[in-house]
Amino acid sequence: MVNSAYRYVLFIISVFIVPGGFICFSQDTISSHDNHAIKSEKKILIGEIIIEGNQKTNKNIILRELKVSDGLYLDSLSLILALSESKKNLLKLPLFNYVTIEAIGEGIDIVNIKIIVEERWFTWPQLSIINNERNFNTWLQNKDFSKLDYRVAVKQYNVMGLNHLLSIGLSYGYTRELSLAYQNIFLDKKQHHFLGMSARIFKQSSTFYRTYQNKQESFTNNENDVIWGKYVRLEYDYRPKYNARHGIDLSYNEVEISDSLANLNPVFLANNQTKNKYFEIKYQFFYDNRDSRSYPLSGYSIDFNIFKTGIGIFPNNSVDLLSISGTFKEFYKISERFYGAHSFSVKKSLENNQPYYFKKGLGYRDFLRGFEYYVIDCEDYYLLKNTFKFELLPPTISNLNFIPIRKFKKIHYAFYLSTFFDLGYAQEKDQEIVLQNNLSNRLLFSGGIGFDISTYYDKVIRFEYSINSLGEPGIFIHFKASI
Repeated sequence: MVNSAYRYVLFIISVFIVPGGFICFSQDTISSHDNHAIKSEKKILIGEIIIEGNQKTNKNIILRELKVSDGLYLDSLSLILALSESKKNLLKLPLFNYVTIEAIGEGIDIVNIKIIVEERWFTWPQLSIINNERNFNTWLQNKDFSKLDYRVAVKQYNVMGLNHLLSIGLSYGYTRELSLAYQNIFLDKKQHHFLGMSARIFKQSSTFYRTYQNKQESFTNNENDVIWGKYVRLEYDYRPKYNARHGIDLSYNEVEISDSLANLNPVFLANNQTKNKYFEIKYQFFYDNRDSRSYPLSGYSIDFNIFKTGIGIFPNNSVDLLSISGTFKEFYKISERFYGAHSFSVKKSLENNQPYYFKKGLGYRDFLRGFEYYVIDCEDYYLLKNTFKFELLPPTISNLNFIPIRKFKKIHYAFYLSTFFDLGYAQEKDQEIVLQNNLSNRLLFSGGIGFDISTYYDKVIRFEYSINSLGEPGIFIHFKASI
């Protein structure tokens, strides 16, 4: 995708979670080291497909991800590649910790495919503490316990063995919230069309109401709520084959603020009002050709989004915003234990003077490493992130025999040393000088080194030391992959 000279200039931190699993070829059938088999043009017939270990998962969910089927003829090289892609597809599902695929010979020109899966734990009752700061580091800087939510929730993955997701949550603290979602319901036998529904009601007695000197400031009223709202969302996804997914979400939203909050920031909501109600439509195209959904080492992904907030149904209380965003990511192996990755993200808004509640620039989902403490409010931004990493400890599987639950006994983990360089630019067309937010409309960059730990159930811990273009050093902790 990118020429080799450019790749060696791109330096980044990343974290790798190794998807457990193997592709095995018994000696009496196919070997990836058998040059004669690879070069042969002779077709091999796929006989029976045998699936084991799926105690709950419906067989059709597994068959949907395979690039082989019974009765199919493939040459030996195509068979090896198809089984490799099949394993990768299965491990992208949130259903299995490990996958083994074997091609077992039935005759000279016939093989059966044996798939062994080790299912994850699917029912997760949660007693959790949720940080409402933008990241863990901003909370750690202030240690403000009033910004925490105490949440009781239940997530049920793989409902009825069909890869449906049911979640119910109740929060108390910074946010008092009730949420419900039922997602990933396929509508046809080929599993091309999916439906989901979600709803949320929330109230807060404190909220971030403006950005001053590139940092968010909050307003709290201990006697009354300052912001409250609700939404109902309908989700439709179209997944024609394996890697591509089109999604359309339609939601109805209401958000209301107190008079005291509106006095502090009259442009917190649209049209200088204390209540906005609006429909929102989102289109997303996501193409995922990575080797792992939680932390990839090879492949690439494309994420493209169109947001239309407000569609003119409520003319007297309308929100009218349109934004387009996209991210391209690529991951590649440089040599035996060295890996590289880079990503480019862009967001473009078609309206200036956006209400504060709806404006999300750099510092939220997308941010430059080394600028974790800052928010850069803007309409448009461009972000380039680059990582180079060394495999300190290769992917390792261990059995923890003292754990009584089988699904948690086997773990995989890997350690990486990394270095990175990020470059970004945020464009704010109508910058308010009085707020002294001086990080927009200028080139920003940062670099540093890191230590990454990856393990099972998609867990990642990153420790990073970075220096930003303001000359500020810092040590930061994150809990997901950097790119």
